[in-house]
Amino acid sequence: MKQHSTVLMLAARSSIYTLIALMALMAGAEAILFGWALHRGLPAENYSLEAMLEQSWVIVPFYIVLALTTILLCRTGSPTGSRPHYTLARLSVPLWAVYCWQWLYNTLCYLVLYAAQAAVMLGLCVWYTRTAEPTSVTGQTIFLACYRSEILHGFVPLQNTVIWLRNLIVIIGLGAAAAAAPIRRQKGKKETVALGMVCAAMAWQKAELGDFILPTFAILTAVGITLWSCLSAATCTPIGEVDEDA
Repeated sequence: MKQHSTVLMLAARSSIYTLIALMALMAGAEAILFGWALHRGLPAENYSLEAMLEQSWVIVPFYIVLALTTILLCRTGSPTGSRPHYTLARLSVPLWAVYCWQWLYNTLCYLVLYAAQAAVMLGLCVWYTRTAEPTSVTGQTIFLACYRSEILHGFVPLQNTVIWLRNLIVIIGLGAAAAAAPIRRQKGKKETVALGMVCAAMAWQKAELGDFILPTFAILTAVGITLWSCLSAATCTPIGEVDEDA
């Protein structure tokens, strides 16, 4: 069991501080973008919270950090110039266990990232209610924005169970695809599924109230990618012997 916990700790040690820094930069960048939008203002008829979220481009830093997070997680355990790869080989942990621990860690990272983004956006909403014209704010401004704004609804869908489920399945799919990347790379195979999953997650992220077709398609696609990633990792050969001269 100690060897298995070492795999998880190795994955965390190789990326956790970088991920925290990326999320901090994301929050800072979104605050700057939103603050600039508040400062320059918008026409009175468009000076709503929904318009501010859309026209301030606060979603862009999240997309960038999501892509960088995936690249970072895909490198964990890579055989190309990676010391963690040699450590994993010496632990003699079954490949399926390495994959499962990496999958768990990746999923937790994506879950924290999505939660952080939701928290940041809610914080921006509070900022808006305290700085906007009193005529633009009511006691239900944020609540209504969670339904009216496609960006905010995608992260805080409230009673929309389908979007909550979509986000969860997409996060699991992202974790699975990123965990399969280093294992496939050890076989000399190019890994593009994780990148494709990220691009798809970006395309799916916005959510329109009452739309069930796209979220359902996203769920089915993410489930398919998750199953493919598991099968791909299972069919790869175990981690080979480590060159002692390396």
